[in-house]
Amino acid sequence: MRLKLTIAVAALLGYAGSILADAPATSSDTVASADAASGAQTPPATVETIKAPAAPGANGANGTAPNHAMGANGNCDPGHGCYGGIEYLVWTIRETPLQKFAASVPFVFTVRDQAILGVVNVVPAGLGELKGEDLTRNGARLVLGYAVSDEMAVELDYFQLERRNFGIGFAGEGRISIAVSNGDGGTQTLNFITDVAGAAVERIDLWGVELDAWKRCMVVGCFSLDWMCGVRYVNLAETAGTVGSVSISPASDNPVNVGLLPATFPLATVVSTSNHAYIGQVGVRGKVDFGSCFLAGWLKGGAGAVDEEAKLLASGTVPGSNSTSRTQMELLGEWNLQAGWHICPCVTATVGYNFLYLKNVVRPGNALSVTGAAISLSTIDLGGSTSFPTRSGERIHDDKFFAHGWTFGLEFCY
Repeated sequence: MRLKLTIAVAALLGYAGSILADAPATSSDTVASADAASGAQTPPATVETIKAPAAPGANGANGTAPNHAMGANGNCDPGHGCYGGIEYLVWTIRETPLQKFAASVPFVFTVRDQAILGVVNVVPAGLGELKGEDLTRNGARLVLGYAVSDEMAVELDYFQLERRNFGIGFAGEGRISIAVSNGDGGTQTLNFITDVAGAAVERIDLWGVELDAWKRCMVVGCFSLDWMCGVRYVNLAETAGTVGSVSISPASDNPVNVGLLPATFPLATVVSTSNHAYIGQVGVRGKVDFGSCFLAGWLKGGAGAVDEEAKLLASGTVPGSNSTSRTQMELLGEWNLQAGWHICPCVTATVGYNFLYLKNVVRPGNALSVTGAAISLSTIDLGGSTSFPTRSGERIHDDKFFAHGWTFGLEFCY
């Protein structure tokens, strides 16, 4: 009896196994229930996940996340090492009114063996302000940097605008009269013809250098934000004035002959100013990546000291000079907005707009107070000592200065 029961159970199990082998696949819950009923141990199932092709991501068609490493402006990888850039600048400088810069030209002649001194005052017509197109300057900016890590970089920045001379010519004729003693206690009037030619000139020299340390402070998706601290030096030097010559000849209606009269006298009344600004600054820089393109901008501001100096240089037959200087507080601000395109992983092209502002500077056109008889020039011995004053700088007046314009650049990393 026991043998028959054993044979029947074996046959039943064999029949059930053949049915399960031919049956369609069941859900995991059903299989688990069958295993539990049979007491068999099923090994864990291995599921293979097939990845779908990546959609275009923030850095292009490769679907990668934007690279926010310092010094790697865009796709450049790795996030540390050297990088640099060069920009072509087209900036416009704030105009300064050009004054008349009058010049006094002394000359000596003889009448009846007497030495007589005359003075010709040359006052060019008012020049007004320079035109805007005359104040546009080309320039360049060079940036060299080293990314210490993915979150910190050090940059050295230098820029300079071209030094261009600008001039407005003038010319004119005149007649001056000088009363001289006739030897009998009376006076005679001598007339002279003057012929003046020259130009009002201006020259501007602007350049600067800075050393900054940048630190990554935030990354949110395609947006990154950095902050900066550093030091900067800015040099602004200008020259403006009147240069030329005056020819003096006796008039034909003079009652006596005039002798020892040089034909031409040079003239120059030039004001030269210089500003040396030493600034400590902080700043912030933001950037948004759009694949192969990006938008970025930075803002810098600082305070420090500026050394100001103004000089008057006067020349003729009687030369002279005068200067004044001082040091005071300076405020600086600069901002830049730009768009860029990653040409290849290590080369980026940019175009942007820049604005630079200095609060306290001295400029030759309207910042120098001009007075008469402020200094004594060298004298001519006419049997006595005589001083001939010229126009001179008395004190410095501060002015504001700004330069702004387009920037076109290429950035490299390696």
